[in-house]
Amino acid sequence: GNYVEIDHGYGYITRYTHLDDILVHYGQTIKEGQPIASVGMSGGVIAPHLHYQVLKDGEKMDPVRFMLSGLTTENYDQMVKASKKINQSLD
Repeated sequence: GNYVEIDHGYGYITRYTHLDDILVHYGQTIKEGQPIASVGMSGGVIAPHLHYQVLKDGEKMDPVRFMLSGLTTENYDQMVKASKKINQSLD
């Protein structure tokens, strides 16, 4: 499927997969918060969703600590509410 990898330096890479429209190109410098793609259904999936991975020196890390960094209480509450919807996945 369609994916984007972002090299953050210091051995950190984030990978976003199952994308639809990719809005960035190889070698482009991006800024925090800048849209990089839209969620899609690439790779034979059955519903639109996003896979988010964090790698450090090629080893997969638990992405939760990066996902929660900088969230406001309101953002966290919205995420918890969304996670309780039927057929909702936050993988």
